[in-house]
Amino acid sequence: MSNLSKEERFVNRYREIKDKLGLWGKCVEDHLLNTFSSIKPVISLRLKEEDSLYGKAYHRNLYDDLAKEDNDETIDKILVEIKDKVGVRIVVKDIDTAQSVFNNIKCDTYWQSDVTREIKDTIYAQPDTFVYTGYHVIVSPKGAGPYPWWSKQFMTCEVQIRTKLQDTYANVSHDIVYKKVFRHDIEIRRLLARSMALLEVVDESFKSVYNMTYDASRSLPAYVDHLVELYKKYSPSFREDQIDYRVFDQFLNSLGTVSPERLDLFLARRERTIKRGLSHNSGSFLFKQPIILLLAYYATFQHEDLESSGFLSSEDLRKISEGFNIASTTY
Repeated sequence: MSNLSKEERFVNRYREIKDKLGLWGKCVEDHLLNTFSSIKPVISLRLKEEDSLYGKAYHRNLYDDLAKEDNDETIDKILVEIKDKVGVRIVVKDIDTAQSVFNNIKCDTYWQSDVTREIKDTIYAQPDTFVYTGYHVIVSPKGAGPYPWWSKQFMTCEVQIRTKLQDTYANVSHDIVYKKVFRHDIEIRRLLARSMALLEVVDESFKSVYNMTYDASRSLPAYVDHLVELYKKYSPSFREDQIDYRVFDQFLNSLGTVSPERLDLFLARRERTIKRGLSHNSGSFLFKQPIILLLAYYATFQHEDLESSGFLSSEDLRKISEGFNIASTTY
């Protein structure tokens, strides 16, 4: 039997597998970054420090096993039972996205998965209590992988899926309160519960906001989409992420829209003029925005309204007039 203490033997064993755990955690992080790149989540990796891991084993009474059987096999058993030695957190914008990411991770064939926390289970278990909610999934590698045969049993990584608000609550409650002496302060715990209740309502509201922005039947988004498609006929390489929505907002607040039918007819009758004007002014900011098509319409038929709106400078008005060959003494 070694002369080292139980704690020293536990820490030494953890050091033997720590690099391998870090490697598996990095594999998980990279896979998540690749899988969910389109939604741009915030993903972070952490590997438990030795003292933190020892403290977790101590507080979960896992050392009772060592008191009964004080050997290396028991230490390994304790390390295996602690599933979150390495963890990856993925933070997304709303609860619908969190649910979708959770379902994807749970069913991903890249790893073996085991769900340890699900939002509905937390709510059903404590319907009258407001506490941290989020999704937790333990993932472990399939196949041999780049790990010695003896170390694979330790290769578990906890993936936490949270919304931005859930992550904010967890950071405050866990790192500031529960890891310090305040965990038994009734007043602070009450404030946390109240905060979680409000955050749950706000998360639901954010969900509704995002769903409304995706609703193609809403008139203004549909109108903007139509304008973008019209502009792409003249500038096929234009991307939607190049739209400056501040310009749209300023224009629509000042003058409003023109019916799609009228705009389509106007552009069809002046197709060559519009194309030439866009080509000759391709370096100008306004001419690189789809809103220029509406400006051309207003400059042609409602130039007094356009001028009095204050939306454009006299130089911009002149450039539009000359660029699209619009006869006007005003400019």
